[in-house]
Amino acid sequence: MKEKKIDTWKKKIDWLVENNGIVFLRTHPDYINFENKTITNCEYPIKFYIEILNYITTKYKDQYWHVLPKDLASFWKKNYL
Repeated sequence: MKEKKIDTWKKKIDWLVENNGIVFLRTHPDYINFENKTITNCEYPIKFYIEILNYITTKYKDQYWHVLPKDLASFWKKNYL
């Protein structure tokens, strides 16, 4: 943690896409600093989360599936079970 920007994550996402990988973005509000107060070792600012979502939705428009876990489970159950 303690990163000042999200460039490393952008590079990782780009590499995964180029190599036909899957990008799974899992977050939890306990680790997001919503108030821009002093950031602890296990927190990141909300602006990082917003920036990575904007990056994905802009650069990979119409190439990703924004899905909730319940909808993913329903998809697999309907199509593969």
